[in-house]
Amino acid sequence: MNWIKSSSLTPGDQIRVNRGNIYYHHGIYIGNNNVIHFSASNEDGLLNSKNVFVRIDTLNTFLKDGELEIAIYSDEELNNIYSKEEIINRAKASLGESGYDLFRNNCEHFSNRCAFKTHQKNQYDEMRER
Repeated sequence: MNWIKSSSLTPGDQIRVNRGNIYYHHGIYIGNNNVIHFSASNEDGLLNSKNVFVRIDTLNTFLKDGELEIAIYSDEELNNIYSKEEIINRAKASLGESGYDLFRNNCEHFSNRCAFKTHQKNQYDEMRER
C-alpha cells in the first residue's frame, strides 16, 4: 500500500496522519467530515489503553493539525479489499469496541480489518522484520 497527501476524500477511504514523525495514526473516512478510528477522547491512546475505543470524530479532530494521507492500493491489494460501502459498514459495526493494544490491536490493525479480507502488514510488523 502506498500513501498520498491529499485533501480529496471519498467515504470508505483508509486515511492516516503522521504524529510527530514517531508513528502514523489510522482511520476510516465515512463521509460528512467524519472519521472512525481507534482512539481515546483526547489522544491516540498509546499510553492509556483503558480509555481507547473505536469512535467517531471529525476529520479535524483526527488530524490534530497534521497532514492527511490517503491509501492507494496495488492491483494485488485491490483484489483483497472490501467495497467502500462494506468498509464503512465494518467500521460502523466496530463503534464502541475496546481492547486496544499497541502491538496487537491498534488503530492501523482496526483500519486494515475494516478494509481488507485478509491480514495486512502494519508498522509494527515492518519494525519487527528489520
